[in-house]
Amino acid sequence: VSDAARLSGQVNCLEQHAGGLRGVNTEGVAMRRLAEAHVAAKGLKAVILGAGRTAKSIAGELALAGATSIELVCVEPTQAVPLVESLAGDPQTAAVECRVTPWPKDGQIAIGADVRLLLNATPVGRYDGKATLPINVDALPAELLVCDMTFNPPITRLMRDARKRGLATVDGLTFLVEQAAIAFE
Repeated sequence: VSDAARLSGQVNCLEQHAGGLRGVNTEGVAMRRLAEAHVAAKGLKAVILGAGRTAKSIAGELALAGATSIELVCVEPTQAVPLVESLAGDPQTAAVECRVTPWPKDGQIAIGADVRLLLNATPVGRYDGKATLPINVDALPAELLVCDMTFNPPITRLMRDARKRGLATVDGLTFLVEQAAIAFE
């Protein structure tokens, strides 16, 4: 398996490699490529909402690409423990500060002024373009790239609010197309 697939524990594609098959993950690569059009991966501080397959895949790829801090905000923090342990135990990613924050029961998710990537990898907004996340979009840093993995609807409330604020965005449909293109490489 590729390094990112091994670290994240997520394989979603097989490729021919050295006369055999190798497990890879296209989600992390797709998001890294799309994000790097707006922010540098090296030194990146990221907040990822969720700790499922997509969140883990992207976190693993960002860690390998040189991110310095990855915070996973999730309802079930134990779901992220294998990823945190994997990143901490690998020489390529041991220096990455990877932490898990429980989803707030009340109040807002705090996004630090030095965070440059906010990524929603939760089901919030799927099939409901009006669903809101516990985030004050008006308080987000001006240099932040906001991404939402939801592609139905193509423009979620998070995307609408971030664009209205003038923040750079990557929507789920763009992500899906990039991921498919990588699978065909």
